[in-house]
Amino acid sequence: MGSALLYAKIDNSTSLSSRLGTAYESVLKKHHEIIHSLLIAYQNRIIELKEDTSFITFDNPEQAIRAALGFQQFISHHRWPNQEKVSIGIGLHWGLNKESDSNISNDVEVAMKICSAAYGEQILLSEPLVEKLKGKKIDDLNIYALGEYPVNGLDHNMKLYQLDVPGLKKNFPLPKTESSLPTIAVLPFHNLNSDSRDDYLGLGIAEEIINSLGKNPGIQVIARATTFGVNPMLKIKDLGRILNASVILDGTVEKEKDNIHITVELTDIDSGNDLWVREYKRSANEMMVIQDEITDALLSKLLLEDDQATSSEIQDLQTENIEAYDAYLRGNKFYYQYSLQSIQFARRMYQHALQLDRNYALAYCGLANCFSYLFRHHRRTDENLQNAEKFSKKAVAINSSLAAAHSAHGLALSLSEKYLESEEAFNKAIDLDSYLFEAQYQYGRMEFNRGNLLKAAKQFENASSLRQDDYQSLLLSGQCHDSLGNINEAFETRTRGVQIAEEVLQLNPGDVRALYMGANGLVAIGGHGNQIKGIDWLKRAFTLEPKDPMLLYNAGCIYSLCDMTEEALNSLEQAIQTGLTQKAWYEHDSNLDALRTNPRFQKLLATL
Repeated sequence: MGSALLYAKIDNSTSLSSRLGTAYESVLKKHHEIIHSLLIAYQNRIIELKEDTSFITFDNPEQAIRAALGFQQFISHHRWPNQEKVSIGIGLHWGLNKESDSNISNDVEVAMKICSAAYGEQILLSEPLVEKLKGKKIDDLNIYALGEYPVNGLDHNMKLYQLDVPGLKKNFPLPKTESSLPTIAVLPFHNLNSDSRDDYLGLGIAEEIINSLGKNPGIQVIARATTFGVNPMLKIKDLGRILNASVILDGTVEKEKDNIHITVELTDIDSGNDLWVREYKRSANEMMVIQDEITDALLSKLLLEDDQATSSEIQDLQTENIEAYDAYLRGNKFYYQYSLQSIQFARRMYQHALQLDRNYALAYCGLANCFSYLFRHHRRTDENLQNAEKFSKKAVAINSSLAAAHSAHGLALSLSEKYLESEEAFNKAIDLDSYLFEAQYQYGRMEFNRGNLLKAAKQFENASSLRQDDYQSLLLSGQCHDSLGNINEAFETRTRGVQIAEEVLQLNPGDVRALYMGANGLVAIGGHGNQIKGIDWLKRAFTLEPKDPMLLYNAGCIYSLCDMTEEALNSLEQAIQTGLTQKAWYEHDSNLDALRTNPRFQKLLATL
């Protein structure tokens, strides 16, 4: 026999008490009143009630989680003194309580530690409790695994789950366990050659290491979009604080004729000490071997031996032709700049890689993605679409176990509106590599284009969980929730998305996409101050890329949200003139709802 053990604690109660002074007593009183109402509603037993914490037991696990939901919603919707925001973290576990066996206080302690790992508004569940919920009528609830985490006092990691509370925040940082996963930021390797055109080498090496490490669930890896935008001249401790990393890897690369010289340094942020330093002087043909050795050494340093996966177990199929690999890295450098000119340069680099190695699957993926970009953002020609499908299909044929190939193929199929085949390809990519951000993100874009907003929101949230410093997924998820009438979810996800976009802009003020997507989020959240700030961000984006089709389209959305009809229609017409003619966007984007009945907008739709 056992019970569901619920432990709850007011988040940041010390600072809350300091701010409220004597008014804090009314917070505690209301907190206790809510607990007693739960006792009556769910016929449970209270074991312990202190000032800012409570411990309750339930015979039925379903009653426990519904009580937790009610508890969170009561707390969230109550009007607190001085308009303060009061929130609680809740931990739920299944075990024996003090009343049934005096020796089983360990289970109560586990519930308490799970609660300590939770943030305000968050409900965390243990695996034993989730197991007890099987067969219960909980189809209306959203419960999903967060992963395994170390818990102080236990000799093994504990698998934690999150129960989403309707109307409240869903995206949280990693659980506040005793020692969370090591978080590494890999900086672009500094090019020591005098020719800046060789910068791609340092970018490519860092990106390959990021990709390899990111496939290991025991490490949290900061996304390339964040680390590549940071100022490398800052001190290591400052970089660690800005990037929220526990360790930083940086290095140098120098290429001399047929030889390559690479140095790497892994630094602990807290102490400032070097954890690992290595120097490689080899033939340039061994560059990929060096990358594998660096990855294996990092895994050895950051993970326990039993948890290690070698680079050979997690790397994608590569070419043995170093010149082809060199061209592929050059292509990646240009592709991730996401402009028409850079995509054209990337396409040429991928094509050159394939001239050197006709069976280079990753180069086919890159080439397919270039044509998908050109079709979606520039010219919707049959040639672009056919090339996207042909080259992604070729990548799958060469290596059917390469997740990136199925993701590229899914994107191409979605642009052809072959939605069932596209969905199958995206699911295959996710099955092969559940950590592949692009598959989750592009899957969400496809469902958004189809008007399946609930499913799109879920995929965007999945993508966001893989890159916690990605603003795009959160802002698009917020828009989906807004269209579905989920106002609280929309506000929460948009607010977090704008915060991340602002952090990105602090590191890289010239990030045009962060400017216009952040601007969209600001005006969608509402408020005069947000609208002024959003329009300012939009103007900054226009000074950088005035003819960018996606910027023009998003400007139309932003102006529409601000009831600036003339400016909105002008921007949308320019977006179409520059090649952004994907009709589904104009049809399903709720940002444009204010324009639907406008004859000029209807005429615009008819041209697509």
